[in-house]
Amino acid sequence: MAPLGVAEDTLGSIRIPAALCGIAGFRPTTSRYPSAGVAPISALFDQVGPHARAVGDLALFDAVATGNFSPIRPTALNGVKLGVARGYWFSGLDAEVERITNAALRKLQDDGVELVEAEVADLAKLIQRTTLPVIAHDFLRALPKYLQDSQTGLTFDQVVALASPEVKGLITQFGKGGSFFVAEEAYQAARDTHLPKLRENFRDYFARTGVAAIMFPATMVPATVIGQDEVMIGDKTLPLSEAITRNIAPGSTAGLPGLVLLAGSRKVDCRYRWSSMVRR
Repeated sequence: MAPLGVAEDTLGSIRIPAALCGIAGFRPTTSRYPSAGVAPISALFDQVGPHARAVGDLALFDAVATGNFSPIRPTALNGVKLGVARGYWFSGLDAEVERITNAALRKLQDDGVELVEAEVADLAKLIQRTTLPVIAHDFLRALPKYLQDSQTGLTFDQVVALASPEVKGLITQFGKGGSFFVAEEAYQAARDTHLPKLRENFRDYFARTGVAAIMFPATMVPATVIGQDEVMIGDKTLPLSEAITRNIAPGSTAGLPGLVLLAGSRKVDCRYRWSSMVRR
């Protein structure tokens, strides 16, 4: 409906919609663009970025946002090294997502790209110890301060009271006694030990492999029916939240840039999708 959209990504809110809608999305390196005026979750992960129909429009947004209008010149793919870490990003994928991703990788190879198979050390463990603990801790402190500083006239409790039951339930779990509650010592370990280690492991990965980027599907599943909370992948049932955030969590947690591009499409019964939207 528009040539450009401005979004914000803490745990995938640029990259996931782009992937599921078949458009281009760019989450830049953390702090590349200012986030002033944006409702915060965590200053360690929050980052504004664009949605667009084409990469050229993403580049135009970046030039305006940074003031750097230097031309971006195409690079020949022949000899470019791209990383593939199947142990984390390719495990447990929906069959159609895996098929489309592998087809895209083969096209890159046909154009001269060298795929380097290698893993990022301790990736799953460090994400588990860092991502949710930081978000759960920082959100409960950052949003009340934002409401006050912005002179909204609303308290944190008033905003939560207006939220949907799902959002309200999640926020409740962040508080003391909730399943996602993070003690101060655990938060400090996540911020001061596990997050620096995650960034160090990514630096080591890029230095060791010589790759320019890591290629992977943004989500484990294609777009789902509105209102669906769980997905079946093979014979395994997963929460939808896990299926759409697992692969993009490392990028925003480590502060790395991420670019989402259309790789393929899936045929769906549009009449059923539309009727589902109407009913809900």
